[in-house]
Amino acid sequence: MRRLSETLGQTLAVIPARGGSRGIPQKNIAPVFGRPLLAWTIEAALKADEIDRVVVSSDCDEVLKVARRWGAEPLHRPKELATDICASEPVLGHAFSTLQSEGANVETLVLLQPTSPLRDAGHIDEALALLGAGVNAVISVYEPRHSPHKCLQLSPSGSLQGLVDEDAPFRRRQDLPMALMPNGAIYAITAEAFRQTRRLLTDRTAPYIMAAHLSLDIDTPKDLQEAERRLRTLRPASVGLSTRRRSTLFNSL
Repeated sequence: MRRLSETLGQTLAVIPARGGSRGIPQKNIAPVFGRPLLAWTIEAALKADEIDRVVVSSDCDEVLKVARRWGAEPLHRPKELATDICASEPVLGHAFSTLQSEGANVETLVLLQPTSPLRDAGHIDEALALLGAGVNAVISVYEPRHSPHKCLQLSPSGSLQGLVDEDAPFRRRQDLPMALMPNGAIYAITAEAFRQTRRLLTDRTAPYIMAAHLSLDIDTPKDLQEAERRLRTLRPASVGLSTRRRSTLFNSL
């Protein structure tokens, strides 16, 4: 993280981690490769050179306790912003306005979903480097194996039709426009752009393209297992916790 004196405006990382989850109970603090899932994103944000403050927004005291233990600032959010239908923008807006009311001078906002544990500090810094020169927002994406341009959909009458147009499903992949899928790992936007639009996607948003194998977004127990398998390969020394430390951490939750 940068020293705050090095910049007039802060770059604020917000990690939204509500307590509830339909697919995995207490998903955001479920253990993955020796630490809570949330800890992987906190660590990445704290190690990023371009991040000044790291805040975890949650409605759950247990999640906030874990956030504090791993070095992030806890921020309690209201229950109406912790439902499974609440979008990310209101959560980011709540954190932004709360810190502004406390006197923070926020210049850039970064939303980091805790369900993307394979994103590291280097990815965050590279994404933030894209801001400027006509770019006021950045979203991390990957190129899906199967182009959505080839998809079909059902018409109101129940017959098949092209999702984009009638010819796209039958074109060669190389003849189709490049399709990019958001992976949930990084959303960055200038405070001014967010203040004006309250959206993460602007008309001046650049893609930060990540490899597909790093774009895992955890939603099911199988995803947790896959994340552990990949982390074991990508960061064998990252666990950094002794057996005793892991036992103390999880027994205290």
